Amino acid sequence: TGLNLARGEFIAFLDDDDELEPDFADVLIRIIQKDAKLDLVFCNCYREEGGAKSIMSDFTALAASNVFYKLLLGNFIPNMCLLYRKKSITNILFNHGQEFNEDYSYLMKIISTDNVDFIDRPLATYHMHAGNTVKSMYLEMRAKELAVLSELAKRFHDDTHIKKYIISAFHKRYGIISRELKQSRRYSLLKDMVNEN
Repeated sequence: TGLNLARGEFIAFLDDDDELEPDFADVLIRIIQKDAKLDLVFCNCYREEGGAKSIMSDFTALAASNVFYKLLLGNFIPNMCLLYRKKSITNILFNHGQEFNEDYSYLMKIISTDNVDFIDRPLATYHMHAGNTVKSMYLEMRAKELAVLSELAKRFHDDTHIKKYIISAFHKRYGIISRELKQSRRYSLLKDMVNEN
C-alpha cells in the first residue's frame, strides 16, 4: 500500500523501532543521482543493544561489483539502510504472507551485479531487543533464506555463471543451518522447513 501511494522519486523503509541519521536521505540521494543505472544504494549502520552501540557491518572488503555475491551468503544490509529509485521498483511487491525475510526476498528481486552502490558510513541505527524477529525467530529466518535462494535460481536459470554461485551459496547455507538445527531443541519442528525450502 505504501509503495502504491508513494509519489517521491526515491523510497526508503523504516521500522518503528529503528532510526535514521538526519542526513541519511541527503547522502544517499547524492550517490544515486550520480549514476542513472543505479537502482539502489545503501549505507552502514549502528547496532544498539542495552545501551551499547557498535558498527553493524564490516565493509572493508566490499566493492559495489561484489555486493550481489556477498548477499547470496547472507543478508548483511538492514532494510532501513537502503534507498531505492522508485521507478526501478514500481512493479515489484513484497511477497504476501511471507512471515520471515520479506525484506531480503524483496532486495534480491531487484539487485544485480551492477545496479547498486554504497557508502561505508553509519547513517541509521538498528535497535536490538527481545522483540526483534531476528532474535526470537533466528532459526526460522535462516531456514526461509533458502527459499529466497531458490527463487533467485529461477530468476537466473539461463545465466550459468550466476546460477553456479547461487547453488554454491545454497549448499553452504544449508550445511550451516543443518548444524545449527541439530543443536536446537526445536530440531524436529524446523528440519522440515529447511528440507522444504
